[in-house]
Amino acid sequence: MKNWLSHTRNMVVGLENCDLDDETYHVPCYSSLEPLMRSIERVGVLCKPVMQERLNGRLIPLLGRRRLKAARGLGMTEMPVSILPRDISEAECYELAFWDNIGHRELELPSKAFVVARLLEVFPRTDVASRFLSVLGITPWGPRIEELKLLAQLDREISSLLAAGRLKEKTALTIARISGLDQKVCVRLLDELKPNVNKAHELIAGLFDLSVTKGCGIDEIVQGSGIAGIIESNDSSPHEKIDMLRSWLKRMRCPELYQDELEFQEWLRRQPLPENVSIKPQQAFEDPGCTIEIRLQSKSEVPNLLRNLELMPF
Repeated sequence: MKNWLSHTRNMVVGLENCDLDDETYHVPCYSSLEPLMRSIERVGVLCKPVMQERLNGRLIPLLGRRRLKAARGLGMTEMPVSILPRDISEAECYELAFWDNIGHRELELPSKAFVVARLLEVFPRTDVASRFLSVLGITPWGPRIEELKLLAQLDREISSLLAAGRLKEKTALTIARISGLDQKVCVRLLDELKPNVNKAHELIAGLFDLSVTKGCGIDEIVQGSGIAGIIESNDSSPHEKIDMLRSWLKRMRCPELYQDELEFQEWLRRQPLPENVSIKPQQAFEDPGCTIEIRLQSKSEVPNLLRNLELMPF
């Protein structure tokens, strides 16, 4: 369908007859509708949406879903659109939606994941590899396709966090591997505490590992007295709650390492260290060694420090 415009007819449709929840030709976008609504309020819809007619008489969006949603949000009841007939194939229409979106915006990671999963439903895998993946900057071999298919299964809340940079991809992949109920639990936890991306990953990975170890769902763990008491506390800020959760997860997942950390911190508190000296344990307390860090104001102080160290009785 090279000249798809020749297949359309123009008409004004009532927005109540438009099924904007239909995702047959969906290419997700996670940006706010507000700028688009302000634009439509000021100058109207500059480019007509394209829709396809269905057997039941309903119209589904092919291009311009966000324009239609923004117009409906502004209280508009009708809009000029271009209509494609129902006998044009799903594959042809989704290809049109793909190239239209690629032509005017950079797809966020969850959008790419959704599109790849949808392309694999509509086209043979060989066609997807040869015609579409290179445009998206995706290699057709290795585990990347399977990872994207996993990300495509995430609900919109998690996908929005990923698109906004509030979640690392590896955190989103961890969430994608758990049940739908546990995904909602993770969303509520992240929404309430709003940790940074690194702490979000630590919390979600910790909950996931603990659920595997205990053979139960994350929902069951979060509902338990340990975490529930922390989350429901009115005396702690979100930042304090995050630190308490991290500590609780360490204790539950690795009790020996947690005890080693407590003993080290207690020992450290008893040391009469100058302000410019700090002591750090080995990573994950892999052995009893530690690192002493001495901060000097300039390199000229180094010779004197070394002489003093040589004179110290060890």
